[in-house]
Amino acid sequence: MALESFNAYHSYLDTMEALNDAECGRLFRALLEYSATGAAPELRGNERFVFPGMRSQIDRDIEKYNAKCARNRENGEKGGGHSPPNAPERPRTHPKDKDKDKDKDKDKDKDKDRCFPSDEEKHKGASALDAALNDFAEMRKKMRKPLTDRALALTLSELEKLAPGDDEKKIAILNQSIQRGWQGVFPLKDELEAPKKTAPARMPHKDDSERLQRILANLENKPNEEERP
Repeated sequence: MALESFNAYHSYLDTMEALNDAECGRLFRALLEYSATGAAPELRGNERFVFPGMRSQIDRDIEKYNAKCARNRENGEKGGGHSPPNAPERPRTHPKDKDKDKDKDKDKDKDKDRCFPSDEEKHKGASALDAALNDFAEMRKKMRKPLTDRALALTLSELEKLAPGDDEKKIAILNQSIQRGWQGVFPLKDELEAPKKTAPARMPHKDDSERLQRILANLENKPNEEERP
């Protein structure tokens, strides 16, 4: 069955804003003729610049309509999806079995989202640092800000900067972020509060001594304001 209409989208209002009423009328007539016959009429006004885009949209809509008709026709030939009268009855799945299947699917999704070893794997020799990283990733997931591969690589790199080769310190940093709900890793609070070492006083340099002597000499040679006549 041929399509007896075409879609006029609201976005066309923006496209037609620069056209006057006469040009809009000629454009609409041209779209109707093209939709009905498939032949593009000759246009000479400003509407000829707008028509090609709308014509392409009509072609896309016709393709979608024809594809839908073909699918419906194919389904009709198959009997609309109904089983023939003499077909053997399909085995019914017990509701409890469905629930078990759902639980299995949930477990699979959890395993797929896990970045690091599970509790079962931890007992098989996985490091405590892996466990801490896994807990940090789970926290980010609950915050709806899951770790991407890039974010994970940056986190590991930052941990190595904050605690080079020190797994215990890295674990403490991760636990600090988990406890405080931080999305990243930062130096331990105790380190931030530790007093900073003051730099030792620099011994005067020879250039500094000479500069000081020149300044003092200039002050001695400069006349006092009270001594001026």
